[in-house]
Amino acid sequence: MSDQKWSVTDDSVFLFPQEDDLTADDIKEMVKQNQTYTENRYKVARQFYKGHHPILDKQKKSDIDKPDNCLVVNYPKYIVDTFNGFFDGIPPKITLDDEDLNTSLQDFVNYNSLLDLIFEASKQVSIYGRSYFYIYQNEDKKTCVTVVDPIHSFIIYDDTVAKKAKGFVMYSYDSDNNLSGQVCLTDGLYDIELGNKTANVYKNIPAIEFFENEERQGTFENIETLVNGVNNALSQKANDVEYFADAYMKILGSEVDEDTLKQIKDNHIINLASQDGQDVVVEFMEKPNADGEQENLINRLNNLIFQISMVANISDDTFGNAASGVSLQYKLLSMRNLASNKERKFTKSLRKLFEIVFSTGNVIPSNKAEEWQNVKFKFTRNLPSNLVEEAQTAATLSGITSQETQLSTLSIVDDPKSEIDQISEDQKRDAEPVNKDTVNYNFGSSQNSNNGDSSDDKSKEDN
Repeated sequence: MSDQKWSVTDDSVFLFPQEDDLTADDIKEMVKQNQTYTENRYKVARQFYKGHHPILDKQKKSDIDKPDNCLVVNYPKYIVDTFNGFFDGIPPKITLDDEDLNTSLQDFVNYNSLLDLIFEASKQVSIYGRSYFYIYQNEDKKTCVTVVDPIHSFIIYDDTVAKKAKGFVMYSYDSDNNLSGQVCLTDGLYDIELGNKTANVYKNIPAIEFFENEERQGTFENIETLVNGVNNALSQKANDVEYFADAYMKILGSEVDEDTLKQIKDNHIINLASQDGQDVVVEFMEKPNADGEQENLINRLNNLIFQISMVANISDDTFGNAASGVSLQYKLLSMRNLASNKERKFTKSLRKLFEIVFSTGNVIPSNKAEEWQNVKFKFTRNLPSNLVEEAQTAATLSGITSQETQLSTLSIVDDPKSEIDQISEDQKRDAEPVNKDTVNYNFGSSQNSNNGDSSDDKSKEDN
């Protein structure tokens, strides 16, 4: 009977008993399991995204005289890039209400180019079904974040209902197939043999998993067979085009020698006499034509690909002919639903990120570590913006909502808080010359008034 303590779900989520300690043998066995999943899923998905589809690996036909095209339509890349451009093409806004803490937060975001890392993690999630953020301290003792793909890494969760992270493994194989890597536990960072311990300043697993659904499915995982169908249909269609280009002429009822064939080719004129009173038939042979069936199949597969993936085909002519904004919204409804679900999952993971980052006191003061709960995330769908309509909406909200909410409706405003500060500074600067003019104007009026009174008194004296 096996004494293996750990288990793995069909979605490749590693589970380990909460009360037990991980051993080096456990880690190595999990690495082997992750390698199996990497070969069967992650690398296949990566090749699909990069345009290397199974049709390119098929065995070529033995008859070299027949056309054998292998065409690839890279739907996976189009779907991943379109969906992530829609979801995260406009960088999310990450803010804190406290002005001083928000300044420190923005410094951390800018130092790590965090918005770019979020986009990269989003793309990896769409390709592999999951991605990881790894947190570490650099040589300057600054808190840093990087994106790690799941091909050579995984998180181990405990087997409780909460499924808290128990460890994070990053590994690699050298040219001699020797295994090396790092295991991150709450009490320290170890090598793959759980030796050479170094400090873990976070007192937590410094890694967070990002995914867009609990099944850890990529955006195009459910349409791979449909993509293969399109590739096969288009390749066969290309074969047919080449096949029909090689037209065969049949001549019945007359024997044609080589000289006559040459004259026909050179002069493009056919003049043949019948033999034995038979009629001479000269015509091109008709070949089977399945063009209509092929077109119907390709169109149906194309429609199913976008329906199943829930990503809008923006290049479709009918998409751009939406009669109104409401009809356009309906065309984007499925992709909006997909993006909303991904946003909730990403918000949860990002909040966990800041819980770990704030725990060290390097980003914000240690006594403010609980502020991770107050970090706000605002994701904006990347749609064509109408600045006039946005400005009208913002103006309508004046006096109804806070100024920050009012400004957040404008796509051109990246940070509403800093924009409010800038507005305040502009108002102060604009107010200064107005006050001076007012003083000068009053002073001038006073002078004019006094001068006028003096003139009147002088006139009276003259009288």
